[in-house]
Amino acid sequence: MYKSATNSTHLQDIWRTQGLPVQTETQVLGTDWDTQSDTIHIYHTDITRALPERPATKRQVLQVTSIFYDPLGLFSPVALVGKFLFQDTWTRRPAWDEVPTQDIAVKWFPWTSKLHLLSDMHVPRWIGAQERNLQDCEVQVFGDASERAYGTVIYLKSIIDNAVTVRLIYSKARLAPIKRVTLPRLELLAALIATRLLRYFCQATEYDISKATPWSDLTIALAWGRGDPKSWKTFVCNRVTQILEYTAPSQWRHCPGSENPADILSHALHAHDLTTSTTWWNGPVWIRGAPDNWP
Repeated sequence: MYKSATNSTHLQDIWRTQGLPVQTETQVLGTDWDTQSDTIHIYHTDITRALPERPATKRQVLQVTSIFYDPLGLFSPVALVGKFLFQDTWTRRPAWDEVPTQDIAVKWFPWTSKLHLLSDMHVPRWIGAQERNLQDCEVQVFGDASERAYGTVIYLKSIIDNAVTVRLIYSKARLAPIKRVTLPRLELLAALIATRLLRYFCQATEYDISKATPWSDLTIALAWGRGDPKSWKTFVCNRVTQILEYTAPSQWRHCPGSENPADILSHALHAHDLTTSTTWWNGPVWIRGAPDNWP
């Protein structure tokens, strides 16, 4: 047996009796997996080993932010802080090996000094559903935008042994263009990314996309989706058309900005704040309650 791993204690016991090695730490598609606790995590050393001892240059800022490998977007709010810093550095147009200005350095050190806390975040690998009962679960997708970034995050709500379980499945964030784009248009882009992410999830799991519930906290973007796309300008028309290709206007609902977990994604968080954020890991409180408690 070569490079095999499992979270099944029964299978691990069989391997041990046969004298085969049992891996407790391995990787799945580049993501660190603890087979004992069956959790996914990230080693901070993979990122912090590239940190310079002296103030970072533009080249080093890019090196650290690009080595942040997180295909599921579980730690996107933390990675986004580094992307903000690199964008700020880039707009100042310094040389690649030039030390950035003081205001960049003031933001850089608080971010890098907390990256070691990433190793403390262990996310359950099991999403709380099996293939046979996936259609009985509820998929919630949230989109949000700020002047700096926009993105989306998807959750799966299931009921296991009469207890509600909510799992963070995937998130995706993008920096807002340097050339100014209005906030409503960025919110529309967030809704488009949410639709694409939802489509990807449903194709991979064969979940019925019409049963999913997408959320946005901007009423203007929701109004665009409920209107005739041809009545809007080209930018809005094209994106609303793509959204309506996979989702119906009746599926979209309004979520208060203060309760939108994608707000964390669009504004970014340092590692120590993300560690204690139950909203990010488990969604809004009202998702974890009964459906009758939804706004």
